[in-house]
This record gives sequence, structure tokens and C-alpha cells, in this order.
Amino acid sequence: MSYEGGTVDGESYKAVDRKKLTERQKTQAAVAEAMAEATGLDFVLFEGDARGKQGIYVPGGTIYLNINAGAAIGKNLMVQAMAHELTHFIQENAESEYQELKDFVVERMLRAGDRKFETLVLNKLKEWSGLSYGEALDEVVADGCEMMLKSSKAVQQLAGENRSLAGRICQWIKDFVSRLKKAFKGVEARHEEARILMRYAEDMQKLWDRALVQAVHNRDTQGSKNAATEGGSVKYSISEFENGQRFVNVDVDQEIFGGLSPEKALEAARNIIRERFVGRVIGNINRVFVNGQTANEYGHSANRRTTDEQKLAKSRVSTELDNLLDVGFNMRTSPDGRDGHIHKGLTGDFIYLDAIFKIGDRYYQATINIEKNKRGYRLKDVTKIENITERIVALAGNTPRTTSPNDVSMNSIRQEQEKSNTKYSQWDEGVSDRELLLDAATEENASEAVLAYARKYKAYEGLLRREERLKARLEAARAAEQGRTGSDGPSGTPAPTRASE
Repeated sequence: MSYEGGTVDGESYKAVDRKKLTERQKTQAAVAEAMAEATGLDFVLFEGDARGKQGIYVPGGTIYLNINAGAAIGKNLMVQAMAHELTHFIQENAESEYQELKDFVVERMLRAGDRKFETLVLNKLKEWSGLSYGEALDEVVADGCEMMLKSSKAVQQLAGENRSLAGRICQWIKDFVSRLKKAFKGVEARHEEARILMRYAEDMQKLWDRALVQAVHNRDTQGSKNAATEGGSVKYSISEFENGQRFVNVDVDQEIFGGLSPEKALEAARNIIRERFVGRVIGNINRVFVNGQTANEYGHSANRRTTDEQKLAKSRVSTELDNLLDVGFNMRTSPDGRDGHIHKGLTGDFIYLDAIFKIGDRYYQATINIEKNKRGYRLKDVTKIENITERIVALAGNTPRTTSPNDVSMNSIRQEQEKSNTKYSQWDEGVSDRELLLDAATEENASEAVLAYARKYKAYEGLLRREERLKARLEAARAAEQGRTGSDGPSGTPAPTRASE
């Protein structure tokens, strides 16, 4: 571990003067040293503004920690920043385990009601310039995990696997537990996300510990699953036009389709979906599951009028289905049977999204078909592919100016609109002047992601209202029953007693 600070994304961070550390800071630094020893991660301490960056995660396994984290409120909270950045390490190195953890957090946060989840995500969008909705959601997850080191067993497990600690593992674990206990003395969940999730701490701890262990195991062999590189530079799959319209720049594994006929290309697309997506929930904003039926329908064109160009375009975009979902816009629904055909097993309307993608110098627009069944939302097919190159050129010229904001799989954020994979945890004073989701959705420049979530929330809000009406009717029925029986309890039973408080 280093106390020398360093430079990240062109910004310098001051070295720590170890002679000036308080006892609490020394304890927290000792925890970081132990974490570095057990996990093999590179921890770098720096002396920063107490109200500035609390921690930084640099892809590849380097974590920068501000020795003054929490000093703005008179506390030492570097262990919380450490847990936050370790969650980003999990995100990079244990994709499926992170997704399970993320799903757990999102589901529990939604249970909190009162628009808390949506508001917290929107607060992140306000705080960080250039952050996408998916990236803001990841920051909510990381803040929600800020207390996960306190009762973690993952570090002890990893230490036990470390051969260099074999001769002193018992004493090492004893010392680590003691330091960790001291480091967390008086430290409580600070972010609202973490406070809400504390009631689910036991189950969440198991998920986080398992994910951290797996991330460490994966790190050396996994590499970057999600970023395609050419000459050492990152290729971003999701781009956007100057007006904010997002599209997928299809450039992953396109050599697979070289020289294939349209029919053979569709067959290859079917195999790609089976290998990469079947059995998974994909998408970050618009999330759906993919099964074998998806692969079969995708690889078989039911419309005989589909052209060879459409077949080839559909085949090539199959490598980017997760990203295609997340550039989806113009969400709409249609009841089953509208086309005269009733589909078995459906439990709701079909959902349709439009999406734009680019192959070479050609732009296409397609319709994403999603069905609702008893298992959830299933990706059914991608249809109505149309070459819109002339339309794009007419609006934006032959070389439309674009930016690369994010990739579903990249999970990279931009600090002050500079492309970077680095993750930052920033000091915040708490939530003030909250921006509610539905208010944000009415703004002229509201993003499609916010609008999509607003539509979902309106449906959710309707369910809540119906639930409240049902609850009121049940309470009225109970009151009427009590009136008929003349007691505070059901007929034939004594009224329950309540212990004094």
C-alpha cells in the first residue's frame, strides 16, 4: 500500500504525511493495509479536501482513498469509502455476482416507496456532470454498500487463501478483526441508501461477500469482459448525436459475419444469442430476460418480405442486444391479439421500443418486441428494420457529430464530461432541494431514460393507489365486523391485550 498519492485522469492527489495522522486515521489506514495484503489490490492513500473526492476506483484494481474522508462532519469514514470503491471493483470483475447484488438493492429500495429510489438516482445525476442513468444507479448501489466491510467475512476468507499469510493467519485475522472493530466505532450508515438497506443487512452481506471473493478470484484471469479494445484504446458501443439521441455503434465481433449469406448470418446470430445471452437478464435501463425461444425467433424471419440488407443488419446487431435495449426510446404497448393472433402464456400487453444502430456508414432503426409472461419481461424479437441513413444525413450531415457517453457493459463514468473508466465517490452534504422523478420528466430536456422510468413509475403509482383503496375497504370491513360483534376482536375471541410501553 502507498501513502504517496498520485495522478488520476490528469488530476494530482497529495501524499499523506504519516507523522500527522490521528489515531483513528492510523487505524483506518491499517485496515486498508490489511485489505491490500488479503486481496492483492493496490490501495493508495492521499490527503484531500474533506469535502472533495472521498475515494477513487481505477479499473484494474487500484483504489485511492482520501485519508480525510468524513472529516467534514468530524468523523473518520475512510472505511465507508473503501467499501464503496470495493463495490466498483466487484462491478468490474464479477459481473453476474454484481448483477445479483444490484438487483437485490434495487428491489429493496423500491420497497421503501415514496419515490426514494428514483429520487436518489436523480440526485446522482444532478451531482455528477455527464453521468448516465445506469451509472447513477451504480453509484446508488455503491453508496448502499458503504457498511458492508463492518461485518464482512470475505476478507478473512481471502486471507486464508493467501499463501504468504499461511504461517501467521490466525494472528492476522485476530488483528484485522480488532482493527476493523476500532475503525467502525461510532461509524453509522451515512447515505440514505445504506440506511434503508440496513434492515436487509444480513442477506445483503452474504451477497456482497460472495461477490467480493469471486471478483478477487476472477481478477487475474478475467481481464475486461466488457470493453473491446483496438490499439489500447477503448471502443464505446453506445454513442449519441448532439441532440442527445442515443444509438449503438455496432463494432463487436463483426468478423463472424464476413462472407456469410443472409440466411447463414441469421443462423450465426441465433448461435451468438444462445451463447451470450440465453438464461440472462440483459439491459441496464430496459431490462428483459432472454431464453432459447428468443434465439429461435430472432434467427428466423417470419416476414417473407424481409430483404437481404435487413437480414444482415439484424444479424450483425445481435452481438449488441444488451446495448440496443438501453438506447430504446418511444416506449409503447399493444394488447395481445391485435394482429389476429393470440399468444399462449402472456400475462400482459406487448411492449415496443424503437432503437437506432449503426453498421459501417449506414444507420438503421428497428423495433424491439418485448412480451410479458409469468416469468417477467422477455425479449421476443427485433423487427421492422429500416435503413435511415438518408434521414440522418439530411438532419446532421454526412459525418454527424457524436459522443460516446456510456456502454451498458462498460459501466464507465465521465468526470466533467471527460471519458474515463475511473469511479469517484464524492462528498455530499446530504439531500437538499430534491428533484422528484415526475417533475424531472416534464422538463424540456429530460432524457429518454428519465421519461421511461417516469412511465414505469406512473404505472407503479397507480398500483399503490389501488392497494391503498383495497386496504381502506378491508379496514372498513373489519370495523363493521367489530361493530356487529361488539368487541375489539373477532366474534368468539377475547380482545387482544397490549403490553405497556
